[in-house]
Amino acid sequence: MLAFAGLWEIWSGGGQVAPVVTCTILTTAAGPDVQGLHDRMPVILSPEDWGLWLSGAASKTQLQSLMQPLPAGRLQLQKVSTVVNRPAVDSPACLEPLSD
Repeated sequence: MLAFAGLWEIWSGGGQVAPVVTCTILTTAAGPDVQGLHDRMPVILSPEDWGLWLSGAASKTQLQSLMQPLPAGRLQLQKVSTVVNRPAVDSPACLEPLSD
């Protein structure tokens, strides 16, 4: 299981009739496993850090220490079809491995 570091808030203002729920996934520099694909990657939290991230009591320094790229060997990468690039596609085919 992966847990991405994210932020959310409910925003009221700007003439909106109803509050707007917003969210984002935080990114960091690409770790060694991802560098060949992209220069950024989501901040992936270790299970032992989930509580700190969600507590609301962590200091800025503590939170920043969690926003590091994963070390080499922590991710398994698998080529899949470019069908995953189409938001309208919700199919197990998105997960099917491509042969090299």
